[in-house]
This record gives sequence, structure tokens and C-alpha cells, in this order.
Amino acid sequence: MIIPNSRRWLDLIAGGCLSILLIASTLSYINKSKSGFTFFLGGAGFLFLFNYFLYIGSGARHYGYFFLILIGSLWISQQEKNKLKSNELNHETPISQNLSKFFPRIFVICLSIHLATGAHYMINDFNKPFSAGKATAEYIVQQGWQDDYLFGSKDNILSTVSGYLNKDIYYPEIKDFGSYAQWNNRKLIKREEVLNEVKIFFDKYQNASRLLLVLSRDSALTSLAPGEMIIYKNIQIIADKSFEESWHDSERFFLYWATKLI
Repeated sequence: MIIPNSRRWLDLIAGGCLSILLIASTLSYINKSKSGFTFFLGGAGFLFLFNYFLYIGSGARHYGYFFLILIGSLWISQQEKNKLKSNELNHETPISQNLSKFFPRIFVICLSIHLATGAHYMINDFNKPFSAGKATAEYIVQQGWQDDYLFGSKDNILSTVSGYLNKDIYYPEIKDFGSYAQWNNRKLIKREEVLNEVKIFFDKYQNASRLLLVLSRDSALTSLAPGEMIIYKNIQIIADKSFEESWHDSERFFLYWATKLI
């Protein structure tokens, strides 16, 4: 469910009512199947708690799992309904029957929306990639920098670049090298804290004289254009290149060289 403006009560109330109607019709449709009903409630409930308490997620990459759970529960439910006798299927309240009749129409609409959206994303991916992570990694390899120390933030986004390079990156969120986000062992780093984290890295790794910063859009030093330089304490920061050819804003990356001054 996409809420037009989550800051307005009217949008929240309208979206909430529609969500309740959709969930109620779904549960009414699959409630004759204990396995399908349990699978839907358990799977959707677990994902909801994960999104609420751990990570809210972003777009189709995370919320699409709810749709997969719905498809799975319908498949399980239909298999069990085919084995039930007709008189067993008729023991429903009038409200439940009406909601069950309402669900197939909603489901067809959902499938149509997913078809149109999937076609749009597929066509769009030929023109502009979802993420600039591959282009960023290829540039680092072309320049021969893959063996240098790499510093990346935010860790959950930089894992894309780490995967293409097949190399661990130092994540300030965990104060250590890694390839993916460690959700139970991370601390969110704000943009204004990035340079101080670079200093912490140099203090921790005394043998490192320079460091390649690979920053996502939310962590980038936006005041620096390629070629520009700033001095932070005893560290020189030079902006190298930006990779902004991706249709998802968070998957754009910016490169900087940090050099420790004597």
C-alpha cells in the first residue's frame, strides 16, 4: 500500500481503511486452508515486524516479498480447497462470503498492476540501471585501485560495490571491514560524521597513508565537485568522480581520496 502523503491524517486513514479491507478479503478467501492461512499470517507478520523494528525497506526490493507470500498462500489454499467437499466450503458467514467474492477481482487488479510495473522496470533498466554499483566497481578496477584501502558508507548500500569488487570494505557503521550490512552490530553514521570516521580509520590503521572513500548519496560530501579539495584536521580530501546514472537515488555513488598529511 502506497500512502500519497504519510504526514496527512486523511491519507493515513484512507490508506489504513483500504489496507484493512484488502487484508480482510484475503484472509476470508484463504481461511478454509489452515496451512495457507498460517503461511500468510506468519510470513506477512514476520516481515511486518522486521520492517517496523529493524529496517523499513525501500520499494520493490523489500516489499515485493509480501506479494510472494500472498501468491504462496493462495497456491497452498487452492490445493487444499480442491480436496474439500462443497458442503465444507459453504460454512461461511455472509460477511466472509462477500469478502471472499470481492477478493478475486482485487487479485486480478493487483496482477495487472504488477504486470505493468514489471514491464516498465524491465524497459527502464535497458536505459538506466537500477544501481550505479557496477559502474563504480568497474571504474575502481580500471584505475587499479581495488587493492587500496576502501572506506564505504552507508554499509547496506555499499554492499553492492563490495560484491562486484569481491572485496571487503571498511564500514564505519561497524568500525570494521565487511561485505554486507551487519544489522545487529551497526550504528547509523550521519553525513556530518563521515570525516571524523575517516580520522578514526587512520588512527586505527597507522600504516595506511591514503584511503579511497566510496560514499552513497546520503553520505556524500555534496559541497565538493570532482577535483575540489578540503582539509579536515590532518587529512586532505579530494573529490574524484561521481556515478549518478541509476534510477534509484540511494544507489548513486561518489568517490573521494583521503590522504593523511604529515
